Amino acid sequence: MIRQLLWEFSQRNFRLALEWVRGDSGILGNEMADEHTKSAAESQLPHCFNKVPLCFFYKRQQHLKTLNLWQNDWTSTQKGAVTKLFFPSVAET
Repeated sequence: MIRQLLWEFSQRNFRLALEWVRGDSGILGNEMADEHTKSAAESQLPHCFNKVPLCFFYKRQQHLKTLNLWQNDWTSTQKGAVTKLFFPSVAET
C-alpha cells in the first residue's frame, strides 16, 4: 500500500519526505499511528508472516538462471584449468 501511494505521488510530481518523529512529540498523526500500532499489537487476530513479494521469486529465478548460464560457460571453456582446480563451480558454497 505504501509503495503504491509513493508511486502515485511520483506520477503526479509530488515530493515526499519521511522523517523520524519522537513517540511523545504530541503530533496528531503520530499519536494516531501510535494508537493503531498498539491496537494491532494487542489484537487477537492471527499474524501472517508467510507473505513474500513476488519480486523475490522473480529475482531468485533470474539469479539461478544466470548462475546456470555462467556455470555452463565455465565448464565448457578450455581456459583457466588451474583456476578450475580451486573453483570447479561458480556458485557460492
